[in-house]
Amino acid sequence: MVVPCPMAKGLGPVFEKKVADKEAVGEPVAALLDPSGDIPEDSALLALLANVLDTVVDANEHAYQQDADPALVPSLTVFHGLRAPPIGVEAYLVRIAKYAKCSPACFVQAVALIFRLAKRDAAYQLTSLNVHRLVLTGVLLSAKFLDDHYYNNAFYAKVGGVSTGELNRLEVEMLQLLGFRLLVPREELEQLLADAQAGCLAGQVVARWRCGRKRRSMGPDDGTALSDAGSRRNSPAGRAQQHGLAMRVKSSDAAAAAGGASAPTAVIAINPVPLPKEVSFEPESLPSISVGGGDAAAWSGDVLVVAVSEDDLEVKDEVASVKGEALAALDSALGGVLAELLAAGGFEGKQGQRTRPLRVLGAKAANVALVGLGKREQAAAVADWGQSPYQALGSSIAALCKEGKLKTAALALLAPPAQPAAAVQRLASGALQGAYESTRFKTKASKAAKLQSLTLLGLGDADGLDAAIKHGAATAVGAILTRYLVEAPPNVLEASECAELGMGLFLGVAEASHEPAKFIHLVYKPEGEVKKKVAIVGKGLTFDSGGYNLKAGAGSMIELMKFDMGGSAATLGAARILADVQPAGVEVHFTIASCENMVAAKGLRPGDILTAASGKTVEVNNTDAEGRLTLADAMWYVQEKQGVEAVVDIATLTGACIVALGGEVGGLFTPSDELAAALTQASKEAGEKVWRMPLETNYFDGLKSSCADMKNTAGRYGGAITAALFLKEFVKEGVEWAHMDIAGPVWNDKEALPTGYGASTLAEWAAAQGK
Repeated sequence: MVVPCPMAKGLGPVFEKKVADKEAVGEPVAALLDPSGDIPEDSALLALLANVLDTVVDANEHAYQQDADPALVPSLTVFHGLRAPPIGVEAYLVRIAKYAKCSPACFVQAVALIFRLAKRDAAYQLTSLNVHRLVLTGVLLSAKFLDDHYYNNAFYAKVGGVSTGELNRLEVEMLQLLGFRLLVPREELEQLLADAQAGCLAGQVVARWRCGRKRRSMGPDDGTALSDAGSRRNSPAGRAQQHGLAMRVKSSDAAAAAGGASAPTAVIAINPVPLPKEVSFEPESLPSISVGGGDAAAWSGDVLVVAVSEDDLEVKDEVASVKGEALAALDSALGGVLAELLAAGGFEGKQGQRTRPLRVLGAKAANVALVGLGKREQAAAVADWGQSPYQALGSSIAALCKEGKLKTAALALLAPPAQPAAAVQRLASGALQGAYESTRFKTKASKAAKLQSLTLLGLGDADGLDAAIKHGAATAVGAILTRYLVEAPPNVLEASECAELGMGLFLGVAEASHEPAKFIHLVYKPEGEVKKKVAIVGKGLTFDSGGYNLKAGAGSMIELMKFDMGGSAATLGAARILADVQPAGVEVHFTIASCENMVAAKGLRPGDILTAASGKTVEVNNTDAEGRLTLADAMWYVQEKQGVEAVVDIATLTGACIVALGGEVGGLFTPSDELAAALTQASKEAGEKVWRMPLETNYFDGLKSSCADMKNTAGRYGGAITAALFLKEFVKEGVEWAHMDIAGPVWNDKEALPTGYGASTLAEWAAAQGK
């Protein structure tokens, strides 16, 4: 078979002219499909494939304009961009061929894979917004599949004009969508070329999706159309706008778009996923937790989880066997299933270890699993450092049920804990936090079964267990609220009142943002006598670009700067916990100076001098050290206007603290040994890691300014300490103060999720102040 020039008719005059200019009379299909050959940059094959792709794109976009039925608006995918790239499809193919040196077969197979996706799911129909990424990813996969030699993803990303990280994600996405089936039969490739020659492929593909496939709706969009013609509700663009599409129509075609005879030439720009207009700050549902009685072997449900300590087992050659009497008795009652689980190896009862659920025939529990508690003497309800073994136990149960899609679970404890109520509180908190899964910003709800109930067995007749479960649930909901707020994109006193109070530092940071600054003040007041008034002040930078000292380059983490309000999220999470727990004797003020740190002509500049609410003047030598400025005014407010006796501020303040303590430990700075001890104990109760850092007063020399009372940053070294020393300048004499730098533990890099860190520690500390 030969690809002759005359058969290109129907694919457009541009292609026909290109073929004529090259004086090509055809290329054998065998050569085109040979994976060992090279493709010349001026190959007619690239023009042929580009025109096929362009034809399909034009047909699809024309169809969207003519009958944008709300039920047929396509979903966003990771292959969609916000706007069409300026480079044409053929030029893009030529660029890839020039630098990647792929065989001709790679390009043919890439197009075949793209059409295979389009046939499988209408969300992947070609438009000008996704064709380039689909082509690049298809060629990359085809080269790896067909060619003996190929470049790595970083090289392809550079050639294709995307980041390596994005191309990695696109590659995985396409592989999964294709079911990892990359083999395209030679007959299918030959048929594709034959259809391309005949000019009928595009019509076939468009006909398939228009006649037989229902496309998924995207939901309402908060955006507006980008032209007057496109904003009309009854026009194609107007209807598309209602369902997540905005159409940018060329002015010369505006009349046609408004109902003229000829179809408009348009570029469809799909907006980012529209966010829900109403966002709940409470979890949609959490499992119920209760205390049960009776024999564990008689419990009926999806999975019976047995908590096993290292002392209950005997390990030989890395395989454990039953040793403890209580475990042996339960194993016997269950027909030896526990011994069977242990015989598989890999489980020694260590904290965090767990087995897969084993399906059991003849038992009342459908499945049985083991979870490790660690050494019995170390299984205290409150750990000296980090998470309680019982909180970790609850998290493991939730993870086990999530992975196994199990709805009902029971935990069998072989012996009651030394402090039953304290253990149950932390177990409940761990289970509820582990069961939580955020789906607020996902277009598809998870269909996986969720844990609905957890029954605790083997606790005996201990008192206060129901209250402990309630306390644990309150802690979990507060931590989940903290995570809710941190994960949300950056999307109360008013600013005028803050100006009247002289909050020059806070308002100076907020100046460059289009979003108005908000000063948030909540108060918890107990019934009866107030023994102490305290304040929790959270840093509330909803997004931190760095200002004119822009965060740039590798390691700047600008893409994660939505978490720069992690301190304020922990503050609100603590407020949520205390609202449920209702401790006596303490009045708590929760204060947040919330704004963005952006770049604008009217924004804060290096060298500016600001006046704080306290009257101190500050020379700004780094606009990316903005959090301490907002905190300083908020701290003054709770001391001067509310008369609190103790202040704890919490902030994602410095990268220096991450360097010092890593990603799991928060830094604690305070001149008060008593307050340090109280916060350290609170962190133990909460299962969160806190480490006291020095407040070396000699380092304050670096903050001295020649033209103001102080600067907002010092030298390169000891940055976490000098930030704390800056804040200390805004503490009134006689007021206890501590600063918590949580830049590290606020975010889990491995999971790419917020942790909810800080809320539980703050709530435990505040609740203890009224005792």
